[in-house]
Amino acid sequence: MQFRFSFLLACLLATTFLCASNVPTPSLSNHFPSSLSCELPPPTNFHVVEQGPTSVTYGWIPFIDGAQHRIKTFRTSDGSLLDNTVLPAGIATATILVPPNTDLSATINSICEDGSEGEPTPLIRFPALILEIIVAGFTPGDQRYCTIPSANIRCEFDASGNGTMTPFKIYNSTESRDFGVRYVNNNGEKLQVSLESNGNTNQHFKFYCDGITPPVPPEGCGPAQYLRIMYESGSGLAVQAADFVLIRNPFTTFGYLQCISLTSGFKFDRMAPGPAFGNGGGDRTSDPENDFSNQLPTASPNPFSNTLDIFPNNPAAASITLQMYNLSGQKVLDQQFTGGQEQYSLSTEGLATGFYFLRIEADGEVQTLKVIKSE
Repeated sequence: MQFRFSFLLACLLATTFLCASNVPTPSLSNHFPSSLSCELPPPTNFHVVEQGPTSVTYGWIPFIDGAQHRIKTFRTSDGSLLDNTVLPAGIATATILVPPNTDLSATINSICEDGSEGEPTPLIRFPALILEIIVAGFTPGDQRYCTIPSANIRCEFDASGNGTMTPFKIYNSTESRDFGVRYVNNNGEKLQVSLESNGNTNQHFKFYCDGITPPVPPEGCGPAQYLRIMYESGSGLAVQAADFVLIRNPFTTFGYLQCISLTSGFKFDRMAPGPAFGNGGGDRTSDPENDFSNQLPTASPNPFSNTLDIFPNNPAAASITLQMYNLSGQKVLDQQFTGGQEQYSLSTEGLATGFYFLRIEADGEVQTLKVIKSE
């Protein structure tokens, strides 16, 4: 009897153990840890591509092409988090909606395969803008340098901050109206629109802020998100001719008059050469000052075996830091060198074969190369 009881008890315990071992373990891969645990560095060259009244476009160079990124946008005045966006892998620009007339700051970090997050970049700060449109009775000339015949097209204007006004014209088949756009560098406080009184009465083309009739000039519109142009014919019939916004690239000396909507039969013209680069017109999206395509260092041989030679293309650098990461974002090598050389050798013995990312930091400037470890 005692033997039978012991046998049954043993069976019961064995069954309980087997059942417990089959209970699925909760996966933590979709939960972010409370502290940073990912060694994957943030992307380089994080900057504002362009800034409009209610949106900002960021750009960056991913450290690893397959990594996701998180961008956080803050209100500079009190540090409040306004936007927290995770971007999918494979992109290097993103447009985020932001409140108008607000000084902002932002940072970005990489996300590892297990969902953990790496260190963010230092905050970049960009103030709200002051842009003015001046409705004046001038005749800038008859040569057209940039034409907006339909919506979603833009023309550049001078945004160097010296108060230079770029003349524009809106017209239909019979009538036209001159106006000018300028960037006012008033400590970068707000984006606002001023409608000056010169020639801004008894005209068929009338300008309204955010679609609302503006106050009596020269008070202007104050902070505005967009401009609307109404065409009122002699019969008193009012037609919405166009909506547009003013956008500025903080890293250049030009901005954009961006057309949102344009009624058939109306057009815009910029009646002056483009800002600071001759007679070109239309869109320009590249930023030569932030283009690192011609400044990449080299590493050889690639594929490499037990030694990798790095040529950072910056022999004048005071210090060089070489780090290597695997595809999971784990740091596998980290070496520092005194600068002043054209070539540095990195010992790679013990590394498994496969793909790696080589991070080269020379006096604070960071570049990244893809390298392959062979047999």
